[in-house]
Amino acid sequence: MNTIESALDRAQIFVTATGNKDIITLKHMKSMRDGSVVCNIGHFDNEIQVDLLDKDPTIKKENIKPQVDKLRREVSVSVCVGLTVRKKVHYG
Repeated sequence: MNTIESALDRAQIFVTATGNKDIITLKHMKSMRDGSVVCNIGHFDNEIQVDLLDKDPTIKKENIKPQVDKLRREVSVSVCVGLTVRKKVHYG
């Protein structure tokens, strides 16, 4: 078990299942490795700060399918960082 802060430079898949608010913040997501995947399997959709992602003008969003977005952030003139966010997962 690690804190998210200690895993940001190593991990590429981040899953929340706590039911708590703001577990993965915008700051966390901006520090993740290129190609990281973020998803929430809890009952609430506020564990990941998706609302702040949606408002951030430096992030470009491409909808892959319902509830799945691919986000890209330019970090320099020639480098982009990508992040896939699975907003909600509901099991039957």
